[in-house]
Amino acid sequence: MPYAVQERLLDYYRDRFYLFDNQEIFESNQSESILKVFQLAARRYGCKLFLADNLMTALSDSDEETKAQGRFANALKMFATRYRVHVLLVAHPRKVKQGEKLGQDDIGGSSATIR
Repeated sequence: MPYAVQERLLDYYRDRFYLFDNQEIFESNQSESILKVFQLAARRYGCKLFLADNLMTALSDSDEETKAQGRFANALKMFATRYRVHVLLVAHPRKVKQGEKLGQDDIGGSSATIR
């Protein structure tokens, strides 16, 4: 991509798009840290659309992973309601054999998060 086009894209997205990488979090509770960053972005920058990708990675340290995923999904729902924002939560499916159809059981933690 030509440099001039890159500059125009960067100018367009400046103050419109923020990227947060939770790999940089060193706190033990990643879900709380993610929610803190989301709250800060909503209050300070007026962000209205949030994307949490991926549910499994955000909570990979948890002993009771499924319960933690359900709590995190509910916390995101309460955050969205309180701040009048939209939250997209990505839950990637498990790998299936070629030709098999995906079902709800193929998405890790789906029983606790899909409602």
